Amino acid sequence: MGYGERPRPQPLATRKMPEHDRELNDLSARLAQRASAGMSSAEISEVILDAWVRIGVALTPIVGTRAIALLRQRTLLLTAEKHPFLSGAPGGLPEAADLDALKRLLERQSGAQAVVGGGALLQTLLDLLASLVGSSLTERLLRSVWANLLSGLAAKDFPA
Repeated sequence: MGYGERPRPQPLATRKMPEHDRELNDLSARLAQRASAGMSSAEISEVILDAWVRIGVALTPIVGTRAIALLRQRTLLLTAEKHPFLSGAPGGLPEAADLDALKRLLERQSGAQAVVGGGALLQTLLDLLASLVGSSLTERLLRSVWANLLSGLAAKDFPA
């Protein structure tokens, strides 16, 4: 590459997938498998909300509760564009801190829809966080969250 030339972006197939994307894909795949085996949308919503809460707990000491609330609200707004059921609460979007309302919205869906919508919600949250602090820092901040979630999911006695 000569002086003044811009580096060419890597083709998508050769780019390294961020660790948090792989772990979220793993979580989504496990939930989808369990949903097809009969796991209820209530059980799926508990796993999704557990991740939602754990991510908030991991980030709160660094960015504060107000930033977490704003990040969650933006996540809901963006995700509801493609998954309108997330804005289906009376009065529109649930408050980001209203976990019960979010849980009810997920529970009203089929297991497969809860997996897709909940996965999109978590993906949007991770994408927003990565856009603010970078993928590498996002991965480091959330490494323990994913380890605990995935090991807890594997240990639970869900139908396989």
